[in-house]
Amino acid sequence: GSATKPWTTIQQGIDAAADGAIVAVAAGSYQEDVLIQGKAVRLWGRCPAMVEVVGTGAELAAVLILWGASGTEVRDLAIRGGSRGLLLSGSQEVALERVWIHDNAVQGAFVQNDYGPTSIEMRGSLVETNREIGVYVGGSEATIEATVVRDTLPDANGSGRGVRVQPGPDTGAPSTLQLRGSLIERSHEAGVSVRGSEATIEATVVRDTLPEA
Repeated sequence: GSATKPWTTIQQGIDAAADGAIVAVAAGSYQEDVLIQGKAVRLWGRCPAMVEVVGTGAELAAVLILWGASGTEVRDLAIRGGSRGLLLSGSQEVALERVWIHDNAVQGAFVQNDYGPTSIEMRGSLVETNREIGVYVGGSEATIEATVVRDTLPDANGSGRGVRVQPGPDTGAPSTLQLRGSLIERSHEAGVSVRGSEATIEATVVRDTLPEA
């Protein structure tokens, strides 16, 4: 809101923001589920060690970016909670930079084209100790660069994949992955799994992959 009377939740700032505006988040732990939809928002924290969104587990993800939000940016904050960390569908050219997605009960980042063409660029980020999948891409375009995906925890079937890329379940459209300059380590069953899609993997280390739990 203002320097003297700031919004007390992130969602209040997003709801009041104009298309393309910056929502600057002060240091703190914000226990809420955040929705960006119908406009692009630049959601900026101070740094991931000082600003975190803690999802309640009541929604599909702690941070949801849905249709009409192409060009949205999420930077310099942490995301954790009782469901997925981040869910993106129906928006393109969404940027994640210096984001710490960790300790989520389901997947860390979930990117799927259920609501239309979807694309994401993730740079300089850390995705760790999420369950089942660190980064999932279904029927979408993804660039992952200078990012660490590690210690993905196994689900009930024993699978804890670092990065999983596949066609969209509803549309059958293939995904495209550009994975560069990154580290994928200590996954279960597969560090990087690509099915029915295209992937280019450059200057990346995949190591210490564990068997199914």
